Amino acid sequence: MGEFKIIEDSLIKLAPIVITELQNELTLQKHIASKTLYDGFKRKLKADMTGISLHIINDTKYMWVVNNGKDGGVRVGYQLGTTKGR
Repeated sequence: MGEFKIIEDSLIKLAPIVITELQNELTLQKHIASKTLYDGFKRKLKADMTGISLHIINDTKYMWVVNNGKDGGVRVGYQLGTTKGR
C-alpha cells in the first residue's frame, strides 16, 4: 500500500457500502435467522505489484448453500411445442 493511497482509501470507503447492500439482499431473501451470515462479512484489501483489489469475504460455512441452493445450479423444465404466453 502507499503508492496508490487514493485508490486504496476509496476502496476502503466503498467496502461498508457493498457489505450493507449484501446484508440488504439477505434481508430481502429472508436469510437472517441467526444473523451469523448477515454479520459475517469482512473486507480485505489486497495490494501488490499486480494491482489493488477489494475482497468482501464471509467465512460462514453455509454461505454457499444460501448463495447456490442446496443442490446448486438452476433446473428449468419446459415442454416442446408449447406456445402458452405468446
